[in-house]
Amino acid sequence: MKHVFPRGSGMLLVLFVWMLTIGTAGAQQQNTLPDLQSLSSLFSLSQQTPKPQALTPGDLMNAIDENTYHVDSGDEFYIRVDVQGPDVKIFNPVVSADGMLVLPDVSALYVRGMLLKEAKRRIYRHLKDFYPGAEIDVSLSKVHKVRVSVIGALEPVVKLDLTSADRLVDAIQNIVVAYQADTSRAKLLDHVSARRIDVIRSNVRHRYDLLKFMRLGDLSQNPLLRSNDVIFVHYRDSLKSNLVVGGEVGQPGVYEFVPGDYLMLAVKLAGGMLPSADSNRIELYRRGNEGGFVRRVLRLPADSALALQAGDQLFVRAKPKNREQKFVEVEGEVKYPGVYPIEEGKTRLSQVVQWFGGFTEDAAPELAFVQREVKRNKKLEKGLEAMRMMNVQNKQMPTTDMSFIKDYYRQNLQILQADFGKIAQGDNPNLDFLLQNGDRIVVPARVMAVTVAGAVRNPGIYPYVKGATLKDYVKMAGGYAPRAKKGLTKLIKYKSGAWLDAGGKSVPAPGDKIFVPQRNEIEFWPMLKEVVTLVAQIGTIFVIIRSVNK
Repeated sequence: MKHVFPRGSGMLLVLFVWMLTIGTAGAQQQNTLPDLQSLSSLFSLSQQTPKPQALTPGDLMNAIDENTYHVDSGDEFYIRVDVQGPDVKIFNPVVSADGMLVLPDVSALYVRGMLLKEAKRRIYRHLKDFYPGAEIDVSLSKVHKVRVSVIGALEPVVKLDLTSADRLVDAIQNIVVAYQADTSRAKLLDHVSARRIDVIRSNVRHRYDLLKFMRLGDLSQNPLLRSNDVIFVHYRDSLKSNLVVGGEVGQPGVYEFVPGDYLMLAVKLAGGMLPSADSNRIELYRRGNEGGFVRRVLRLPADSALALQAGDQLFVRAKPKNREQKFVEVEGEVKYPGVYPIEEGKTRLSQVVQWFGGFTEDAAPELAFVQREVKRNKKLEKGLEAMRMMNVQNKQMPTTDMSFIKDYYRQNLQILQADFGKIAQGDNPNLDFLLQNGDRIVVPARVMAVTVAGAVRNPGIYPYVKGATLKDYVKMAGGYAPRAKKGLTKLIKYKSGAWLDAGGKSVPAPGDKIFVPQRNEIEFWPMLKEVVTLVAQIGTIFVIIRSVNK
């Protein structure tokens, strides 16, 4: 979708300027984006140290790449010839002014202009002809000095004495540091391009972009210098030839535009996108033919190669808060329990099976469930706490009874059925529900027991017997206790946590709990029954508590 901001839309222009001045380090706002178009913006005086100009002839200041270094007059070699016997010959020949390498006892070689790799190979072969059985080592020990000229925007002509191991950035750095130390010339650096620097060699002009080297590490933009090279620096057009990159990038600012720039390159030159950046929302503002700005929303990597124009303004938006990573936890009888990322609104329960690798031999996937956090009921929590305190002070309710009452209050509030067997068969599509952040998926072990608790003589866990009734399990537990309220016995289902009214003929399933309430001396249970059946009216607990405490 494109939006045109017509000429005179003052409010929209103010809004756009505000967007471009948002800082990316923290939530601070900047008044203006920094100007990063010139040489002075790349080389800060506080961070640069000028290279000494009084170099000892031939000092090797930088590492040499034998595949790119060209041998020239003044280069010195180290040659070691280990002949049979006690003699070891060591030579330190220097390439002469006419390009010859003179070796003792053998004929001279012409090596000027050769790549170092080829020159070393040629020297080795030449010496092998004279010393066929010897071990020969050839290396470059010292490099020659070079003098280059810098012309163009930094008038007058500047002469630099460097070494043949120095590169374009070394020459420019020396110039920048020298100019920044001179207040009368420092301002000239603000008008010099950092992305259009020519090296003229043998009347052939080569264009280089130092910003690409400084930000991307592109060594092709930082060539080795050779004697008599001429470095031509261009003026920059600070008004018409710029590119604005703002928002969630490493170094937002105003950059020099160079024909051939494209979206991905501009983002990389600005330090790349921060982790907080939304790659699907990069806004491009471009001046239209009739004035004003045309707005486009771009995406990476789809629009990576989009060609940019001088005057374009890019703004990389931050990710919305609702796009933060969401997770679910898987535990129990699965092969790979743990925390897994999900996409809310898309990830379904069936997908997690592939992630956790399936079930163990002891798993009961048909009994699996999902625990989902719900908003806490503060009244409920206060009521339960009051009941706990009353129980501690007056000892009117057994601890087991209290735990079951808590279970009742919380039943079906957070538990969702997750029968993976039925989900796989597709019997009930509603079971394959969407997951939410914080869901806890539990796959229990297969339980072959029934718990009997409350007002029985021997509460405990008893082996599951197929077809056995509630009455049978109460007998296993020694029968009812003297004050048992048989008519209020509950069967708590293992899978759903639901509390069901139960009689003697009810048939528990594996993992179910049988709870037999106890009649208290002060008839607390009739009042509690009303509270239990009317959870929404939890506030009445406080009335009960007051009446009991009196």
